[in-house]
Amino acid sequence: MPDAIDGTFPGPTIRVPRGVVFHAAVEGHGQAPHTIHWHGIEPTAINDGVGHTSMEIGDYTYQWQPNHIGSYFYHCHRNTIQHFDFGLYGFLIIEPPDAYDPSDGKNVGGYPRRTAANLSNFPKFPGFIGGNLESGDPHAMTVPYDVEALWVIDDIDSVWRDEAEHAHQTFPEHGDRPGVNDEFHTNDRGNEEFFAFHDYNPDYFVVTGINFPGRVGSTVSIRHGLTIPAS
Repeated sequence: MPDAIDGTFPGPTIRVPRGVVFHAAVEGHGQAPHTIHWHGIEPTAINDGVGHTSMEIGDYTYQWQPNHIGSYFYHCHRNTIQHFDFGLYGFLIIEPPDAYDPSDGKNVGGYPRRTAANLSNFPKFPGFIGGNLESGDPHAMTVPYDVEALWVIDDIDSVWRDEAEHAHQTFPEHGDRPGVNDEFHTNDRGNEEFFAFHDYNPDYFVVTGINFPGRVGSTVSIRHGLTIPAS
């Protein structure tokens, strides 16, 4: 998961050509259970990464096949709001099926790239290709682009990281109907306010993992020479 990949925040960007069968071999370490939810992809339930209903990470290989070009993201779906605040998420980009096809002899995996354009009035954009999505044309209803910047605006409440004495403290005790009658206060030292995730007071603000050095609502310059994202 993202925090474990060389300390990156958020996690690495994953690119997958539309239509391929994608495998993600993952390992979980530490005390807390995790999943990976592929937000918007809608795979089979066991590969969807939703807590209580699909595989939790020990060692597991997720498998799914994306059917629509576009921008998505992945995230841990186990104690979702807290783990999202930990940075356990990243970009997921589904590209045309020939995005990595070396047959054209140039720009393999580079630029210009293409993304979905699903409106009939997109011909005003240079390079738009219309057609029919069922035609088999990998570029049908797409438009090219040659500049890409992945901006992730996020805020963090450090109390959510520091309050728990151990990794399971904010996890519920499962009832006989998971997700319906779970008990959220078994591990909170009897303090009914401990699990007050509605009480959100962010004290760190980041842009694609880089600290925002100004006050909330202000406009400031980031460190000179810094490229976001670094890759």
